[in-house]
Amino acid sequence: MRATLSPALLAPVLLGLGLALAAPGLAAAQSAPAASPAAPGSPAAPQTPAADAAADAAGVQQMALTPALVDQFVAANKEVNAILDKLPDGTDQPDPATLAKLDATAQKYKFADYKQYDAVESNIGIVMAGIDPQTKQYIGPDAVIKKQIAQVEADKQISAKDKKDTVDQLNAALPTVPKLQYPGNVDVVVKSYDKLNETMPQD
Repeated sequence: MRATLSPALLAPVLLGLGLALAAPGLAAAQSAPAASPAAPGSPAAPQTPAADAAADAAGVQQMALTPALVDQFVAANKEVNAILDKLPDGTDQPDPATLAKLDATAQKYKFADYKQYDAVESNIGIVMAGIDPQTKQYIGPDAVIKKQIAQVEADKQISAKDKKDTVDQLNAALPTVPKLQYPGNVDVVVKSYDKLNETMPQD
């Protein structure tokens, strides 16, 4: 799953929360509707992965992460994404041949299968959603979202409509933020924040 926040704006929130269990990352990454183009000459509204991500977060089965699992994920991510990128837009489930490739790639990096790889990615994303991209400290996804709301509301370059739409998305995400079930995952992810942010770049 790619989830995904931009280091400057909402970078962590999208990352972790938008990972679906059934077809890890496929529905979220490929079937999401394209954003409406900004009016010519007007600044684009900031993307809010937080809202989309939080909507899917409730379905993520949380697990304990280890430094080894994070390293395996970082090593496998590029190859896994290369396979997912070849799927047609709107694909909710990989076909058997693609799933076999995903399983083989995950196993190459010591995962049991692609399902385990995706579970690790989802749990990394949940923590990343709560990391302040400026301080690289964990403050919780709700605090990250509230901080982004304040930044959007204070930005005078964003049109009133885009500002309202963005703030509405962020406010809608707040009630759906999942409670972190494994607090120990914070230290594991924070220690690898820089390489994870490079592995899962945010637009």
